[in-house]
Amino acid sequence: MKKAIIKISFLLLVSLFISCKKSTSKMNYNLLVDTNHSGESNLHKSIDGIIYLSWIEYENDTTDILMISKLANNKWSTPKVVSKGSDWFTNWADFPSISTDTYGKTIFAHWLQKSSGETYDYNIKIAHSVDGGNTWSKPIIPHSDGVHAEHGFVSMVPTPNGTTLLTWLDGRNTKSKKNNSMTLRSAEIDKNGTLTNEVELDDRVCDCCKTGITYTDKGPIVVYRDRSMDEIRDIGIVNRVNNKWSVPRTLYNDNWKIVGCPVNGPAIDSKSNGVVVAWFTNANNKNKVFVSMSEDFGNTFFKPMKIDDGNPLGRVDVKMVSETEAIVLWMENDDDKSEIKIVKIDIDKKKFNSKRIAKNSSSRSSGFPVMVTNKDQLIIAWTNALDSLSKINTTVIEI
Repeated sequence: MKKAIIKISFLLLVSLFISCKKSTSKMNYNLLVDTNHSGESNLHKSIDGIIYLSWIEYENDTTDILMISKLANNKWSTPKVVSKGSDWFTNWADFPSISTDTYGKTIFAHWLQKSSGETYDYNIKIAHSVDGGNTWSKPIIPHSDGVHAEHGFVSMVPTPNGTTLLTWLDGRNTKSKKNNSMTLRSAEIDKNGTLTNEVELDDRVCDCCKTGITYTDKGPIVVYRDRSMDEIRDIGIVNRVNNKWSVPRTLYNDNWKIVGCPVNGPAIDSKSNGVVVAWFTNANNKNKVFVSMSEDFGNTFFKPMKIDDGNPLGRVDVKMVSETEAIVLWMENDDDKSEIKIVKIDIDKKKFNSKRIAKNSSSRSSGFPVMVTNKDQLIIAWTNALDSLSKINTTVIEI
């Protein structure tokens, strides 16, 4: 009898151990991506909850392929080709993106394509699909200038009226002898590929830092790295209210003076009345990642809080998980490599313990990690550049 009780107890312990192990494994697990040699990943969650992953597959030394996959039954679907070319401008910091319309029926994809033989002359190309990515339209160019110059760092977001709003850095003025600064512009595109409302948002911005965009119940907000005449490159912000864009303003005075672009732009997200912005700065020669939150649709922001672990590379992303809580993603230096990290913060400036997601190279080839929320999970994508061939990695983290 005693032996039987011991045996039953042992079996119960084994069962409990296996159950706990299975439960723990669900807390953090990888999702395999069907790729050979790839980089420049991006993520998008549609209004109906479908999560898309995009990336560039490097077919050979001359051909790049923009791929797309969607998350279904906890795995990535068979990749589909959006477009391919041998005259693309591929860049570790200025990478393609995916967006959808308000109804989740039309998918938009953008990439960069050379417009002349000069290294930094390239156009934005946008194609759309109305059949789930099986076929794609002929691409259009959202900027109407026709100038052979830099156009990139695109951000896209659906609007309530069914269009998709995009913003980008536009170099049309850089080829002129006067007022030759990079500018920030925006336009809207509908499900037929028709462009409307192209407008300049700021006439002098940093040349090659990524932009960020979100759409609140009060309208869209765009963040970017600005550039003053004295070369102060702090984070700028504009928003649209009643179909009118605001005058650009500075989110916070870091007073980072740098003669040259740091290639390290901000990220933004919103939920209900809450808005959050994360960014990197090297003001006073000290690397920092800051986060600032708003509870009034981005009209005002609280004093920023530092969230890094002491030696950040930057390359930030941010997502709100409630009206008052957000998760920040960034890269931290770690000797000769880097760590991809996340941390949860709230509007009362409470900072939880940071969590390391992965080790990676600190080189440019490792690009920018990105993330989306999926119910009580985070899905994170990045370019693993530790091996001889870079590859896209994705992982799921329980919030």
